[in-house]
Parts: sequence; structure tokens; C-alpha cells
Amino acid sequence: MTLQILDRGKNKLYSDGNFWELSRKEENNCFYGVSFVSSIKFIEEKLLPFYQDIELILGLSDNGNNSIGQRMQEMMDKRVSWVNYVENNLESEFAKRILDGSLRLRFTKDKLIHSKVYLMENKEQNTYQCFTGSMNLTETAVSKNFEQLIWDYGSKNDDLYQLYKQMYDDIKKNSATYLDLKRLKDFLVKDNSKQTQLNVYTDSINMLSNSADTDEKVNFPSDEVKVYLNDTTKEIQNGNLGKKEAVTVNQTIKLFTELGNLRKEKTLKKATSEILNLNQIIEYQENSKKSSKKKVMWIISLNQL
Repeated sequence: MTLQILDRGKNKLYSDGNFWELSRKEENNCFYGVSFVSSIKFIEEKLLPFYQDIELILGLSDNGNNSIGQRMQEMMDKRVSWVNYVENNLESEFAKRILDGSLRLRFTKDKLIHSKVYLMENKEQNTYQCFTGSMNLTETAVSKNFEQLIWDYGSKNDDLYQLYKQMYDDIKKNSATYLDLKRLKDFLVKDNSKQTQLNVYTDSINMLSNSADTDEKVNFPSDEVKVYLNDTTKEIQNGNLGKKEAVTVNQTIKLFTELGNLRKEKTLKKATSEILNLNQIIEYQENSKKSSKKKVMWIISLNQL
């Protein structure tokens, strides 16, 4: 492990610092974090036992060649997997904390947010501490990578705290709700996982936009969507993509026109059930592929849905 932590209060450098040893102060019961990635396991093991109130803002893909596909997959299907985890593990601490509102997950909307900010404070007392730097909220980043953090702490009356709070709030303004108490209650349907999945898809589709001038909407620029569809449908037709990529491409086809614009509202209303059926068709093809060991064409005709 090589985690360098610069303690600016004491002008001291911890060359091989222990993030948890330094950050877990008994007086701090709130954790507000911005991390490009994290996981349910990490949140359950490293955060839930130590903080009464947690809010995390997570990244929604990188600006790579496949950014539209990655963002679509995370927004549609990864979101379903997180909700399914809660639905299937209602007695877990993670589910309980989501359901009582003391754990809230958000994700970045339009701009890549690569900042890492961890603001810890006490609601009753007047103290805080904040870490900023390169480290994500993952076990690899905390314990294996070469990472750097700057550590500040003191009174919430300090100007520095106000700047950190403003930094966090500005990032939050550029994020949208991923999973919280209100949305989860709207998602979950007792003993009907298919309907739960439809509810999550519906909510995700309602968040889509072709405009950055929105509040809780997530912008998918039409020019980028067009390029993505042109490139990836060719790859699917050539048999070069696997199931996950094929699902994402076909979801995108259902939601956007060939020019990359969002389809009309009436069309979008039909999209949830169509996307669910689409995933089932591709799952069937995947099983057929495994049994026959033949190359499967992942492109799905809209007439099949």
C-alpha cells in the first residue's frame, strides 16, 4: 500500500498512510463523498458501520470511445442490479439504510466528474474533516494503488470548511438521484421482480435528455449517440460484441432515433416493456449460443418486440 496523506494542519506527510485510521473519528457521524466508482460491498463494510448519515455521488462512465454505451449500461442495467440487490436482501444493512433514508446514492449527469472529495462532519458538534485527492472508494484504491490525499480538519466556522462544503454542493448540483428512499419505494413491487425492473427502466428513461439545460435529467448528446449507434451496430452485425454490449446497443436503438435524438414521448412510454422483452430475447440467444457453440447475431429486429 502506498497512500500518501498530507496533513495540512500539522504540515506532516504520512508516506504510507492509513485512510481509515486517520478518517474515522468518533465525533464524526456524517460522510459525504464524491468518488468515480464504488460498490455495495465496500459501502456495507467500510462506511455503514461507522456513519449514521451517508451520501455518495458516483461517476457515470468515462469520456472514452464508448462513453455513451457505458453511461447507458450503467444508467439502465447497473441501476436495475442495485435495486434488485436491495429487493433480494431487505434484511441487509445496505437495504435498511436506503429504506430509512440514511444512505443516499447519486450519479453524475452530463459532465465527467473525476473529483474525489470526502467530507466528514458531526451534525451536533462543530467539527469536520475533509480529504481530497486521487483515491476512489474502492478496496484497491484504499489499500493497493499509489494514491495521494490532502487532509484538512477543524471547525465548521472556518472559511476552509465553507469552501469544501461549496465544492461538494456544486458537484451535487451536477448529479441526479440514483437510489434513495423515495425512488426505491416507487420501484419495489412485492413478489414481482419483473414489475420492479420495469419501474426502474421507466424512471431511467424519464431521466434521459438531449439537452444539458435540465435539472434531474441526464444529457446524451445526439451527435455522440449517432456516432455510437453507427459504430456499434456494425460491430454487432459482424458478431464482434458480447451480450452486455448488445443489450446496451439495442436499448439505445429503442430510446434514440438514427440521428441520435430521443424518440417521441409516446414511443418512450412503450420502451420499458420492449426493453425488458429485448433483454429476455438476448438472454435466450446467449443460452442458445452456449448450447450450440455457434456464433450468434446479437442485432434484434424491432419487429421481434
